[in-house]
Amino acid sequence: MNNVSIAEAWPAPGKPFTVAELDRMPDDGHRYEIVGGALVVALQPTPAHRLVVFTLASTLDEACPPDWQVVPEPAVLLSSDTEFVPDVVIVGRD
Repeated sequence: MNNVSIAEAWPAPGKPFTVAELDRMPDDGHRYEIVGGALVVALQPTPAHRLVVFTLASTLDEACPPDWQVVPEPAVLLSSDTEFVPDVVIVGRD
């Protein structure tokens, strides 16, 4: 995200949001995600939320088999109109 206005980041009227528009959303303290072309806006997680996520990720990391990896807050790109940021994911190392 960069420092453009929200109006500059919007797609044309009637068009779904894409990852390209998502990448132009402003860095204004909100979390922007798109799901099926729909914009989802949320506040950034609170310190308490981040502490819980850290504790969960640490616990999962200790329990993971060697061929798996815990990744906190990755951007998950599923298609050109769906990208979101879950708190934690577990993925295969390869």
